[in-house]
Amino acid sequence: MYDNAVMSSLHLRITFVIVIFCRISIGADGSVTISSSAATVPEGSSLTLTCTYTGNEQMYLINWINNGNNSTRKYNIQIKQPEPCSIFGKPGLNETLFTYTCLTLTILNVKRDYQNDNFTCQANLNINSGNSVIVSVSDSPPNPPVIDDFNTITDYQMIENSTERLTCRSTGGNPLASLAWSCYNGIESDPSINGGSVSRSVQFTARRNQDNTCTCTATHEAGPLQQVQLDINIMCYIGHPPSTPEFKVNGSPVGVAISIIKDSAKTVTCHSFGKPNPSTYDFTWTKGSTVVSSNSVLSWTGGIKIQDGGSYKCTVKTTMTPSDTSKTPVTTEVTSDVTMDVLCLQVYEVFAMSLSVQLI
Repeated sequence: MYDNAVMSSLHLRITFVIVIFCRISIGADGSVTISSSAATVPEGSSLTLTCTYTGNEQMYLINWINNGNNSTRKYNIQIKQPEPCSIFGKPGLNETLFTYTCLTLTILNVKRDYQNDNFTCQANLNINSGNSVIVSVSDSPPNPPVIDDFNTITDYQMIENSTERLTCRSTGGNPLASLAWSCYNGIESDPSINGGSVSRSVQFTARRNQDNTCTCTATHEAGPLQQVQLDINIMCYIGHPPSTPEFKVNGSPVGVAISIIKDSAKTVTCHSFGKPNPSTYDFTWTKGSTVVSSNSVLSWTGGIKIQDGGSYKCTVKTTMTPSDTSKTPVTTEVTSDVTMDVLCLQVYEVFAMSLSVQLI
């Protein structure tokens, strides 16, 4: 009976020793953390991950794991320890995409498809990192910014002294681009973010002879600089009404009292300037209530007659149509009066000698 008691005690002691040995072998006191060289890495740059082990166990392997975006594991890279460290196995690894040291992994030329990839590291295949690194890739917008409602035009028409508003928008990129306007010292709004795009507006007023170019610039840490321009220049109207009509006879400027010899085939032209410039068919000639010409040129079939003398009125009418269709087109009419004095030949001779009246 004494022998049985001794054997039972020895059995218990042996069992106890075995349990303690097993706890030490699984490395219960060790820990692993993973850290990143940057919170966000620009597309095309490099990202270095560091695996740090703390514990009593001799380390013989570091296992880098790219868990993808937590849906599909992409790859494992196992680095044998200690120095000089080397890759264990190489099943399908493209070593042009990364470099390594014993405790670091550097991903070269990070692509945007690394976005949200989840990296962990593991020591000796049994001690997992207590944290992970989620990759944030900084990539520039795929396309230049656009100007809302006017992305298919390069020339913008506006009416002088009106208040205009243009909105620039950039879509895509991580993070979103920064937008800035250069436009007549206009007032810029704060950026507005809506889903995957950012927009910014500028409000400005321009006057005649201030043709210019408005430029929206998108900047991004991953580059390059992107711009969109809308010309407010000679091709684009800062519209203003036509000037008061003036007159020419056979191309020579005259005043508002014109003398023409009877039966002369000379013509009188009414001209005016504006933005838009009036076309020849924007003019109307009237004598009294009768329209005598529907273009800028006034002529008389067979030459001017005595009865053609008298008071005439030239009216120019233009419509300024802004590019912003929410604004109402503006139509303007401007009129000038002119007197035609028809001279007979005898009167003309006396007139020419006296030089008392201007003759054309």
